[in-house]
Amino acid sequence: MGNCAVILAAGDGKRMKANHSKVLCEILGSPMLDWVMNTAKKTVSSVCAVIGRGGNEVKARLSGRAETAEQSQRLGTGHAVLMAVPYLERQSASHVLILNGDAPLMDAETVSAAFEAHIQNENDLTVISASINDPAGYGRIVRHGGAFSAIIEERDADASQKSIKEVNSGAYWFKRHALLRALPLMTNDNAGKELYLTQTVEIIKAAGGRCAAHTAENPDVILGANDRMQLIDLEERARRRIIARHMENGVRIPSAFGILIGPHVEIKPGCVIMPNVILTGRTVVGKYCTVGPYVSAHNAIIGDGAVLSNTNLRDKTVSAGEA
Repeated sequence: MGNCAVILAAGDGKRMKANHSKVLCEILGSPMLDWVMNTAKKTVSSVCAVIGRGGNEVKARLSGRAETAEQSQRLGTGHAVLMAVPYLERQSASHVLILNGDAPLMDAETVSAAFEAHIQNENDLTVISASINDPAGYGRIVRHGGAFSAIIEERDADASQKSIKEVNSGAYWFKRHALLRALPLMTNDNAGKELYLTQTVEIIKAAGGRCAAHTAENPDVILGANDRMQLIDLEERARRRIIARHMENGVRIPSAFGILIGPHVEIKPGCVIMPNVILTGRTVVGKYCTVGPYVSAHNAIIGDGAVLSNTNLRDKTVSAGEA
């Protein structure tokens, strides 16, 4: 029996000055939604994306990878999950993962670690948290004696609570039945007059349920993007993380200057990636290749030992040893 997930993907992209949904804004050549979907697919067997009114572009991007539910009015995160109740009621899964569609750095390792704690401690709700230097804009994790107590939205927080550095990522694990029981009990009695998913903590605890916060090892995973400046910050963090991963796998990168490698690119050990190289899509680079400078490749297959510079490859194959 697999678990299921709900991805909150109804953002309209107005602050991005985009003519499409916010979750379709790209990080390293892939929409943020794809990053989040990839994390979900590694940890659950079924996904529902809650989209905004007229979210046909998002549906098209999902291309059958997830069911969808529409949130025609944006009345809060709790309201968004309410739109997915028909989907949740059809599931046989014991647990539900909630993810934000505009938080592309939330990775499967963090989600899986949180789920392990969720199961071991028999929690009804486990929220993923992180400690950050500038918590402005995030809900605060309130603890008493070290034990998780509540999540307070920033606009409802007092001065003392606003000083808390541990914040809510917006990602949760729920027991499915506990979530379904809590959702109808939410109210909009708050400063934003919205239905916040964070209210489920109080509701579940009042019913005798167990709630906890799992602190992520890497605080970057909680970061989202509401404007272009935040988007480029996410992109740079993701770029560095991917470059580091390839170097750990035996790829030599003398300088990271001008290098952009997408999340689905495969580079075999022994390769050298020179400056000013862009590799995106499902590009595969074979063993012992030298790529760059000034190479752009999208969905390309580069054979073992190829030496490339000053070229643009799109949906092409380069033979092994070609120079």
